[in-house]
Amino acid sequence: MSKEERGIKFWEDKAKELVNPLLFSEVAHKYAEMIYQEGRRNSGKNNISQIRRFYDAILNLDNTLQSLEGDINENFKKLLPYLKMLKPLAYYSLGRQHITEHFKDFIETCLNNVHDYKDFKVLKTFFEAFMGYYRYYSRSYR
Repeated sequence: MSKEERGIKFWEDKAKELVNPLLFSEVAHKYAEMIYQEGRRNSGKNNISQIRRFYDAILNLDNTLQSLEGDINENFKKLLPYLKMLKPLAYYSLGRQHITEHFKDFIETCLNNVHDYKDFKVLKTFFEAFMGYYRYYSRSYR
């Protein structure tokens, strides 16, 4: 699958705050199945604990953000570099052969879609949907 085919579109119309209607269902499902199957073919890479580390990092940033006082959009700008830190962490995990190239690309593509707090909320929900499908596949193929 080419990088273009792996593109993930968060918004149907961001100005109107219309999330891609297929993002949490079909798109999350497609990526969860693809990344899980690729991990199975590659000596157990992309195991649930590795994938969960990235999701947990997003949840932790959200918890930090929610605990801060003041404007959430301004606070998000301060935390955005820490969210983007997940990119080099994905490369590190790839280098250690814990994840596959596709999962690294998935993380990178998702993070490239995040520019403000609204994008972050969509990322968090998308990753939640992805994790639901991923958990299904990790249980189904044992």
